Amino acid sequence: MRKNAFGFLGVSLLGLLLILGTAETASGQMKLGFKLGGGAGLLFNGGGDIEKVRLGREAWTADWGTEGYDSSFTWNKAPFAGNFNFDVILGFGRNFGVSLGFGYLSLGSKGDYSLNYQDSGSPWWGTWYQDIKNEYTHDFKTSAFAIPVNFYFFMPMGGMTFYGFGGLGFYMGRFSHDYTYDFNDKYYDTSWYYIDITDWTIKYNDTIAETAKANALGFQGGAGLKINFSRAVGIAFEMFGRFVNFKNWTGDYNYDWSFSEKVSVETYGQIYNVSASGSGSESGSLWFYEYYDSTLKGNFANMWIYEDQPSGSNYKNLRLGAVNFNSFGLSISLFILFDLF
Repeated sequence: MRKNAFGFLGVSLLGLLLILGTAETASGQMKLGFKLGGGAGLLFNGGGDIEKVRLGREAWTADWGTEGYDSSFTWNKAPFAGNFNFDVILGFGRNFGVSLGFGYLSLGSKGDYSLNYQDSGSPWWGTWYQDIKNEYTHDFKTSAFAIPVNFYFFMPMGGMTFYGFGGLGFYMGRFSHDYTYDFNDKYYDTSWYYIDITDWTIKYNDTIAETAKANALGFQGGAGLKINFSRAVGIAFEMFGRFVNFKNWTGDYNYDWSFSEKVSVETYGQIYNVSASGSGSESGSLWFYEYYDSTLKGNFANMWIYEDQPSGSNYKNLRLGAVNFNSFGLSISLFILFDLF
């Protein structure tokens, strides 16, 4: 990854020197400046496969709701990707410039859902009650460090400057996914015929943490209006677009689980208590697929890191997972531009 980044940086610097060395401008004036800003972009599709997983979990939860479970789903589409950028700009003449920058992007998608089931009865020997809870939480976070190279066209208009820009960027992505699943089954009964079961509880917890990295080339561009406070300083308002899609994620999958079962009865108290736990990890690639649920008779999207490519007839539309920052948004920037000579 470092070799790719330094290679891209070296080629970019060489390109800038060639452009500046061969540029001929009407005025001959050259400028050195900085642009520091930030904003947010409206994501076109919620981050790519992260949104497909969210939709898959929503459909899965709703389908179980038709099977006698009380379902709830609180997980919204990721709306925006935040961005911060710092650019060094070399201007030549009144109208042209080129920049080399550093940027940081981030997006998140977090939600939870549950499936609960309650039942009770009054048979000949007494009454019984059961309460089953299934609770799930997903927390996706994706960020990227960017090295963008942009070409600028400036159009001064009195105390303001309109400009457009566009170029290519090298993006270094980071991905994380934290998942928890909690299962709780409580049962009790009362009877005139035999000893009451005062508490029969089964608990299970599953915790998964995934991290991965990927690199990608992307495109960015936009247009802005700079309000000049002086010859050197101004504030710019920008509209921008960005297209960058990360594939070939590789990383680690770590999990922990625990199980317990306890039974208490009338008169004797607790008569059974067993527990177990474990953990593990593996490294591999991030895979997206739709998994066929034989109970619900449907395919539902998932995305996990696997050491080996998943296989089996239940895996549909299997491919490497993809997360993107494709967006259109607004930003505000501080411009500082000095004459070199």
